[in-house]
Amino acid sequence: MEIVIFGIFAGLIYFFYEKYFKKYQTKKWIEIFKKDLQKYSYLVHSKEYLTTKSEWIFLRRLTEYLADKPVIILTKVRVWDFANFWKTKKWFFPYSVKSRIDRSHVDFVIISKKDLKIICAIELDDPSHLSDIAKERDEAKDIFFDFLKIPLFRFSSSNPTDEDFKRVGFE
Repeated sequence: MEIVIFGIFAGLIYFFYEKYFKKYQTKKWIEIFKKDLQKYSYLVHSKEYLTTKSEWIFLRRLTEYLADKPVIILTKVRVWDFANFWKTKKWFFPYSVKSRIDRSHVDFVIISKKDLKIICAIELDDPSHLSDIAKERDEAKDIFFDFLKIPLFRFSSSNPTDEDFKRVGFE
């Protein structure tokens, strides 16, 4: 009898949580989000272009070079999206690793059209990569991609030649 009463009581608590409290929490979070977005709207504006001018030039050149290959070129992919975290949640991952990669991205990713497998990632090392902080971030990306066994190619020119592409293995 006590088990039945406990089950009914637990069911009622769950019902009220799902029906009222959970919905209130979601609405409350959305209201806070909208309010803060309005409050700090002077700090945020939309970009006109997703890529920089040098990235756009490189992307056009890369698209021309790979036109007859069965690949898809993606832009601005987060480094974190290249890894699976099966044994732990990503927020429990060591800060020494997470802090170096969780907000960074690679400029381009080439994936197979056939099965969407990752072929390689590409970084365009334009002038924004010259600072000490950027160099440290780039080194962390190199180490992470090497660890994942995903080729990461770096180009210093926004307008590479066919020989530049062949040099890194694009046949």
